[in-house]
Amino acid sequence: MTKSIVYIDSEIGIEDKKIKDLGAIKENRSSIHTSSVRDFYAFISDADFVCGHNIVHHDLVYLTRHFEKPLRAEPVDTLYLSPLLVPCRPYHRLLKDDK
Repeated sequence: MTKSIVYIDSEIGIEDKKIKDLGAIKENRSSIHTSSVRDFYAFISDADFVCGHNIVHHDLVYLTRHFEKPLRAEPVDTLYLSPLLVPCRPYHRLLKDDK
């Protein structure tokens, strides 16, 4: 049985900590771009793995409290791969602009 993966990103307000924007793409190239947590959950809920940059300590912290059910997918956080993929700049600051 093939395992499925969905790649996600979220934009969270710096001041108000509210979810502003959500995006995800699956390996079959289907995608979603929304501000609806319910629609986003419906799109990602069938995946075996959910992947993103700093999703363990950022995205999932804010998102899972709004999900109606626990997410069954295992997280894959690319933040920990950065030192391997970009060794000349292994630790960079994750600064957000003022969107």
